[in-house]
Amino acid sequence: MAFVAVGTKFGPDWGGNAQLYWGIHDVRARLVLRIDVTRRGRYDVYVNFTQAPDYAQVSVRVGHGPVRAFDGHASTVRVFRFRVGTADLNPGPVELTITVTGKNKVSSDYYVGVDRIELIPVKARPPRSL
Repeated sequence: MAFVAVGTKFGPDWGGNAQLYWGIHDVRARLVLRIDVTRRGRYDVYVNFTQAPDYAQVSVRVGHGPVRAFDGHASTVRVFRFRVGTADLNPGPVELTITVTGKNKVSSDYYVGVDRIELIPVKARPPRSL
């Protein structure tokens, strides 16, 4: 079950002092988040994850793009800006899929926390001169 956790323990690095908290204990469990894209374009995609002593290892995928691995374990609670990659997106909903793949050998559980998802337009690069 995923829900929004709000509290002062998250600190100023979390947007709105909250996170989407996923208290799952099942390897291979999937959480699908739908992102509304307003303009067609190429975007750098970032997920700001919570890392903590009891957080899981996950895979992250935007649409049908490549899968990236992320280890949510850290010795202290913190937010980590994770670059998922670059994606060509069309207007409308796009799925961001987070799948629990396991846990770090020193992690005490399989929790997942998402602070925010960022789509940053990639500026067109001028053609290179020969």
